[in-house]
Amino acid sequence: LEMNQGTLQLNNDYVFHDEGMFQATIYGNGSNGQFLVNGTASLNGQMSVTRGQGAFLDGTTFEVLTATDGFSQDTAFDDIVLPDARPLLSFQLQQTEETMIVQADVESFTTVATTGNAEAVASHLDAILPTVTGELSYILGEVQVLSEQQEFSDAFYSLSPAAYQQYSLASVASGQQYTHSLNARMSDLHFTEMAKAK
Repeated sequence: LEMNQGTLQLNNDYVFHDEGMFQATIYGNGSNGQFLVNGTASLNGQMSVTRGQGAFLDGTTFEVLTATDGFSQDTAFDDIVLPDARPLLSFQLQQTEETMIVQADVESFTTVATTGNAEAVASHLDAILPTVTGELSYILGEVQVLSEQQEFSDAFYSLSPAAYQQYSLASVASGQQYTHSLNARMSDLHFTEMAKAK
């Protein structure tokens, strides 16, 4: 049973197959795939949560499974798989009597910045993170799942004003111009990472 987007509603009890897998995808914009059982759900098999596109905000919760009459006693998923934890992004599962909720735990970009220049870029990323949308959100989401310090250093340097002569340090102080510059630089980073993956 795969829930990528939207809500699948069942007006009956439901038994998860012991050889099956329930998979839900969560996204940086706060949306997710959800299975809503208007009845009782008996848990068996495997549950898997997949990270979708977009930059995640700390504390965002995703209700991926709900059973209005609760989960059957003495039943549980045999295995629960969450997205791999990274330095900037990890997830935890919270189970109540009626719901399975995934929570995003997000660290500041500054926690992986090792130079003053990188800290300046990281601080700006933290500032714009709550309001980014579209392609920039997707790219920041890819930065959130980097795993090596050198990758973060390369990313911050590629976004740094020092790497671009056409912008003076004074002009970078302008939030609007800096965000435009940042968007362009992150697009370059995105294409570089895509090329590495091929």
